[in-house]
Amino acid sequence: MQAVALQETLPEPRLRAMFDSHFSYFKAHPEYLMAIFATNFMERTPAGDRAIKELMEVMRQHLRIVIGEGQKSGDFTRTIPADMLVHIVMGTFRLHMLQWRMSGRGFDITRKGRSLMDAVITLIGTKR
Repeated sequence: MQAVALQETLPEPRLRAMFDSHFSYFKAHPEYLMAIFATNFMERTPAGDRAIKELMEVMRQHLRIVIGEGQKSGDFTRTIPADMLVHIVMGTFRLHMLQWRMSGRGFDITRKGRSLMDAVITLIGTKR
């Protein structure tokens, strides 16, 4: 995640690159997505829950940095705290991935994901 985030210097393209990287990864490795969502449908284990929590925390930290930088530069709204924007962005991503999985991977995850990111950036952005 850090290598992807460092490829772009501006907050908006960096946010897009981070999600494009995830879309590409899960498209190539859908079995990992199945493992992440297994905590919702199978018997939970402390080790499994801890691993998923750690993955989510890594994503949260990287998003917090990008969104915070976007707020400082004036690219992203300051009216909503960065931590709340991170929560909204992560929830949107998770729902998108769940819909893709539940559809039997029945749509282009990247194309729809980019459209979704356009909408998210419109919502959190200051340039309208």
